[in-house]
Amino acid sequence: MTPIKTQHLPSYRLEDYNHWQGDWELIRGIPFSMSPSANKLHQRTARSLLLLLQEALDQSSCTCELFYELDLIIDNHTVVRPDMMIFCEEIRSDYPDSAPALVVEIISAGSRQMDREIKMEIYRDFGILNYLVVDPEHQTLEHYLLMKDSYHQVKNKTTPIILGDCSIAVALERLFPEK
Repeated sequence: MTPIKTQHLPSYRLEDYNHWQGDWELIRGIPFSMSPSANKLHQRTARSLLLLLQEALDQSSCTCELFYELDLIIDNHTVVRPDMMIFCEEIRSDYPDSAPALVVEIISAGSRQMDREIKMEIYRDFGILNYLVVDPEHQTLEHYLLMKDSYHQVKNKTTPIILGDCSIAVALERLFPEK
């Protein structure tokens, strides 16, 4: 069976996306369902990381704000919903359309390729400085820093995360303490 060529697929826009029911992402005009909801391991990991990031922000001089599962409008054909984002500039509308200082994706078996390849490319092209990829199943966290138009993995887990004009020290080792 021959795969369908992308030029034969319908292309959707932000205007279409705004009318859809349920949980979706729009990637380069193609809708992706976000069903089923995240499993309990994903939820536990997200809760723990959310608390760690908020604690780090509270202990810093940063005036940044942490968001959980908020739509990010990349352009008229791409809307994604990262697990978490940190913005250090004011968001002027209900859904941001500018690059956050940090994006977090918690991967699962079903989202591995999307988060590691497609979204990484989208986030890189959008100019997102920090990208955290968390794998609860394998208990890993990878920090990628955007330098010269490409992501480079930060190997030192104790390196502060730079968020524009400030930085936060996140106790990432506390995310998976039993490891």
